[in-house]
Amino acid sequence: MKIAELFTTISVNTSKFDSKIGRVQGSLKRVDATISKIATAGKIAFVGIAAAIGAGVTAFAKFEEQMSTVKALTKGTAEQMAAMTEQARKLGRETAFSATEAAMGMTQLAQAGFKVEEITKAMPGLLSLAAAGSLELAEASEITAATLKGFGLAAEDSGKVADLLAFAANNANTNVSELGQAISFVAPVANAMGVSIEGTVAGIQALSDAGIKATRAGTGMAAILTRFSGASKPANDFLKKFNISLKDTDGKMKNLPKIIEDVNKGLKDLNKAEKTAEIMSAFGLRAGPAMAVLLARGGAALRDMKGNLESSAGTAAEVASVKLDNLMGSFKILQSVVTDAAIELGSKFAPSIQAIVGKIQAAIPAVKKWIESFDAKQIKAALGATKDLVVNTFTAVQIAIEEAMKLDPLQTFLSAWDTTVSNMQAAWEQIDLLGTFNAFLDESPRLLEVLHQISDIMTTIAGINLGNVVQAGASLGVDLTQRLKGASAATSLSTGSFSSDLGSVGSVIDEKTQTDQLSVQKAMGASLEQLVKKANPAIIQ
Repeated sequence: MKIAELFTTISVNTSKFDSKIGRVQGSLKRVDATISKIATAGKIAFVGIAAAIGAGVTAFAKFEEQMSTVKALTKGTAEQMAAMTEQARKLGRETAFSATEAAMGMTQLAQAGFKVEEITKAMPGLLSLAAAGSLELAEASEITAATLKGFGLAAEDSGKVADLLAFAANNANTNVSELGQAISFVAPVANAMGVSIEGTVAGIQALSDAGIKATRAGTGMAAILTRFSGASKPANDFLKKFNISLKDTDGKMKNLPKIIEDVNKGLKDLNKAEKTAEIMSAFGLRAGPAMAVLLARGGAALRDMKGNLESSAGTAAEVASVKLDNLMGSFKILQSVVTDAAIELGSKFAPSIQAIVGKIQAAIPAVKKWIESFDAKQIKAALGATKDLVVNTFTAVQIAIEEAMKLDPLQTFLSAWDTTVSNMQAAWEQIDLLGTFNAFLDESPRLLEVLHQISDIMTTIAGINLGNVVQAGASLGVDLTQRLKGASAATSLSTGSFSSDLGSVGSVIDEKTQTDQLSVQKAMGASLEQLVKKANPAIIQ
């Protein structure tokens, strides 16, 4: 009875021990899972960092390339280029356009003949015009350059041009792009005639409202001013006939609103048909319709339009701000800021990458020379020798396996097993089972004492502080897991191809092994059955 209780105690303590060991194993599994997650996160972070660096280097390379074009066009000094680079970066951070796009705008102005100082002064207005007119920087640059050059304005007047065009586009049936097309035709003539940019743009607004827009408005305005230059006899006769003077008391060209007002006064006694006939006769098919529109609009209206344009300062920035005051505008600003950050990141890595690329470029001639030195016959011979080596190696392996399969290891094992069983039977027959059992009963008190000691040991083990064991095991597990993962990766790389090549050989061996195992099990079962039959029947019962 005591023996049964003792075994029960040992079983309970063993269960407690197994339970705590199970918890230790669970903790180690969780540690391994955590390590795997950390490793995965590390890989993702590494890929993200590498992608960011790559994007940064690309952004910087594009920006640097564009600034190199600006330098080639302007012949700017190192100090000037540094200032232009900083301005492009600043505009990229503060506007809806990236630094690279700002550099493209600088390139357009340089191609139009602007010097370094003129470019830096014109850039803010150029970007304001592009934003207000929803233009690409290339088009905005072309309009700005044509307007400034056409009217003989200074580079710092680019802001004024942007404000005029933004206001005119918002207050007439046209847009900045169409206004730019019109100005490109009329600006040189207007400047030569002494007509201001405000008066010219007011006339283009009036024509646009009547449906004469873009290049048609520009050519119409240019044709009217050309007639007023004195080079046209029909126009000169017209002015003389109706007693119209184009110059003021100081001998200067009157402004456009005043000229239109004086022409209307000279024609006030004519009916509509007569007025139209006189206008078309004096100004022709190209300028006649445009002149008719301006006369219909009247000098007073043109004067008001001109005055509004003269007080339009700040319009471009205001329009641009309103257009960007939305989600898409926020995205554009964010994109510019991100691009600038990418350029900054790329600038840090670019020198090292450029040095590496330089070394690769320097090494290419030597590599090319080495490749050119190859002899096709030698390459073919080397490949043939390699093929023969591989074939011979696998042939030798195949022969070795076939020789091993000719042996009969199963029969050898069964013979040894029969001998062992025979020896066990002989020893069994010599054992005095009854005397041995009596001796066991005589030693039972001593056995109980030993079992009690085992019980105490199990109780002690069950009381171990497994928290400390888990903590220590986790620490060791982290290190061991990392080492095993490294070893596993290296091993898989080196053994993958060899395992694949021997796959068919392994299949043959596995099939043979399974057949042999069944034979061994049958033989061992028969031998054990004979051994049991020869045992003492009383003991078996």
